[in-house]
Amino acid sequence: PPAPGGAVSLLSTFNAQDVANTVWALATLGVEKPVLMVALADHVVQSPVLATFTAKGISNTVWAYAKLGIREEYLMAAIAQRLVQTDFLATFQPQNIANTAWAFATLRVRDAALMRA
Repeated sequence: PPAPGGAVSLLSTFNAQDVANTVWALATLGVEKPVLMVALADHVVQSPVLATFTAKGISNTVWAYAKLGIREEYLMAAIAQRLVQTDFLATFQPQNIANTAWAFATLRVRDAALMRA
């Protein structure tokens, strides 16, 4: 079923922080909104938003998808690609690394380049 109030149509206005906050809140509350989560994943990979995520934003986002058991492989692949670009991982705090590693492991997403990074 569509998200109430046309929330999916508002996603084009979301920046990286909006995405991270939304998915984190849904996961923390245990609220399952698969249509919204897929729409958020689509927004991240089909817009310039992914390049603007902070380390904390990325780690919170992948944690949220894993916590809800939502394995959007195309999102995880795009995030893995972002993580190995231009020393982005060097900006991660230990907690960001732990959350990201846990999310990839929980979702059973393997990315050779990310594992070498």
